[in-house]
Amino acid sequence: MQLFRLKLFAPSVGDAPSFLGWGLRCALVLSGLFFAGVLGPSLPGLGVSSGANAWAENAASAIRSAGVPATLPPKQVYTTSDFLRCTREPALFEAMRQLSGTSGERSLQRMVRRPSRILFKDLREMGKAVAAFDALSWLGFDGQHAVFVHVRHRGAPPEALAALIAHEALHDDAQNSLREEVALWAVEATVWHEMKQRNPQLSAIAPGKFPLVDRLNQLESALLQGRLEALVRSNGGYQGLPEQSPGF
Repeated sequence: MQLFRLKLFAPSVGDAPSFLGWGLRCALVLSGLFFAGVLGPSLPGLGVSSGANAWAENAASAIRSAGVPATLPPKQVYTTSDFLRCTREPALFEAMRQLSGTSGERSLQRMVRRPSRILFKDLREMGKAVAAFDALSWLGFDGQHAVFVHVRHRGAPPEALAALIAHEALHDDAQNSLREEVALWAVEATVWHEMKQRNPQLSAIAPGKFPLVDRLNQLESALLQGRLEALVRSNGGYQGLPEQSPGF
């Protein structure tokens, strides 16, 4: 497949020039080392009001302010073949299924309606520059969209994989912007927040058990505290991005 753009979940931005030198449009999305260097080893409490209703209201307000659409597209009825056209990986198949009815519904519909592939990949095989990334997204000249999830996340809960995929699926054109990154980081955190509401056992996962879950918990906390946009805008990998891109 011929490729013209790369979007990445990356722990650092030091290798960006080499990719740009290959003529690839590269947008770096931060991962573990970003949180270690910016957020620190732990996060303070959410600081939301006591009581489930007040907490839910605060969460909804933070999600809206980050730009996540309040209205989802109508829920679609999916078939097994819809998912199998995108992936043959059981964990990723289940992740797609979990997206239905969440803030990732739009992401799911885009994957099902266009040529898309989602698969696990040992990103170390693609070179030192991408070895530590969580996922990367390729767009081909033929319109095919491929999302590679690092094989180290194969054992992560499907709900966590779903949140990761919800972000990547919406990077579906050749342009990127600060507003696009803010909105899609918020989508990722929102989907994880919703998954935890559906399945409270996800909140009981011990820190350190799944790196992807640790990452998503920190994203969720930043979103609910109203800090997510500032984190995106302070990311050195996004310096030089335009403020807006189509759809954002």
